[in-house]
Amino acid sequence: MPRTPVARRCSRCPRPGRARALLAAFALTVALAAHARADAPAPITPGPEGRRAFDDLTRHYRGQGKPPFEAALKDLASADGPRRERAGRYLLALFMQAFADDQSGRGPCRRTPFFGGGSVCDARELRRELSQAFAARASGPAALDAALWLVTEEKVAESQAAGMHVIGRVESPRVTEVLRGLLAPPHPNEEVLRQAIALGGARRLAGLAPALRALCHSPRPAVRAAVVKAAPAVGLQLGGGCPAPTTLSPFWEAELRAIAEMVLTKVPPAARWMRFTHTDPSSRVGGKPVVVEVHGWLLGEEPEAYRALDRFARERTLPKKATTARAGSLAEEAKDLLAARAPGRRDVSEALSERGGLTGQFQPRFISLPEALVAAWALARSDGPVAAALLVPRIAETRDDRWIRWAVRDLLGHQYHQEMLEAFSLERDYGRAARLARHLG
Repeated sequence: MPRTPVARRCSRCPRPGRARALLAAFALTVALAAHARADAPAPITPGPEGRRAFDDLTRHYRGQGKPPFEAALKDLASADGPRRERAGRYLLALFMQAFADDQSGRGPCRRTPFFGGGSVCDARELRRELSQAFAARASGPAALDAALWLVTEEKVAESQAAGMHVIGRVESPRVTEVLRGLLAPPHPNEEVLRQAIALGGARRLAGLAPALRALCHSPRPAVRAAVVKAAPAVGLQLGGGCPAPTTLSPFWEAELRAIAEMVLTKVPPAARWMRFTHTDPSSRVGGKPVVVEVHGWLLGEEPEAYRALDRFARERTLPKKATTARAGSLAEEAKDLLAARAPGRRDVSEALSERGGLTGQFQPRFISLPEALVAAWALARSDGPVAAALLVPRIAETRDDRWIRWAVRDLLGHQYHQEMLEAFSLERDYGRAARLARHLG
């Protein structure tokens, strides 16, 4: 029986093993492309307005012109109802997408050439510009969702207030519920809260009286003044007006407890507040040794040294032979801190920043670490009046209730980050470096 000839292999065809490798490579390429598509930026709001806002912002970041928000603002006043609604959805999508781009980095940021000038971010600056134009020109129910987003989600204080300006011009049953939500619990932005109180009074919304009564105890003078002015219109009898509070609300007590938790070294219940005067012979100015005042908790005492936690949350070891110590109190410390901000004092940063003006120029003016920490420690020791005496004036200097905790977080975070780097690279104390890293995390 004749043998069947074996088919000759095509010289241009891949071998079976190579074919499998090519198929695997093709499958991997498809998978990677799909993964890249999944991770690629995409509109965060659905619908055609969301896609349009995304594409317009993409062109803006490339330097191809700003989104046409002026046309959208004009369309909010159109006689065409669907056109007004589309304009409102587009403006909302523009705010939301620019905010997301700011957070994700899709909107580019550039360092300024000025010392301490920080960065300029395209998405944030565009939102700021758009919010001001929105406040000046937007009105009508179609603008309400975008205005409410500014008030509740935006982090820039001026832009939050801009949204409230628009809400004040909207005639809609929804506005009453919006005001209820802004007054109880109170919105953290002082200007938003003040405008909401004024709007409730202007519209004679009697149902807001309980919320206004609670706000009569606000630590913010502008808010208390707004309550006094709006009270008759909503049927609220205040009697003695709205004096400044001498105790802290549950919200502010919670904020101080959160601040105390940010300190890495915990204060033992039996620790005493002390005032140390330390002479450092190794540091001299004008040929004389430097004398340093250290105020803080006495954590422990050894034969040769004191161990202390100072009012900047730094652990200190002070040799006894170069240090004198006397008992102090949180009330005495609060009195000195308040005196540092007395009218006419020009050296506030010298008294409230760790290295005076050298560090104070980079730190917020409305709060300092000593003020925040002494208030938090006073509350922890059940001395609410001392905590309130320190914190209430600081709250009045801010535009947003969240700023104090954010500022303390940043101040302590920077300090602990520096300590971590020094412990790791200079001191080779890897245990302390790891402890600091875990606390920062």
